[in-house]
Amino acid sequence: MFSRIGERMILAIDWDARNVRFVHAGMRKGKGKVRIERMFSVDVPQDVNVSDPESLGGLIREVLNQQRIRTPRV
Repeated sequence: MFSRIGERMILAIDWDARNVRFVHAGMRKGKGKVRIERMFSVDVPQDVNVSDPESLGGLIREVLNQQRIRTPRV
């Protein structure tokens, strides 16, 4: 996904024991407007421990790579 001119891409991630939710959006500079690019969630596999940063981080990295999201702002 490519941002529009004057727009900064941001990514929000939220999780619990069963799901990880992602919102990828563009934010207009100086206007405070947000445009949602996509929203999705993934189930947490049983072998991933959400209390362990390495385990959860590996899942998040894998999902972002699969979705081709490379936004540096989270």
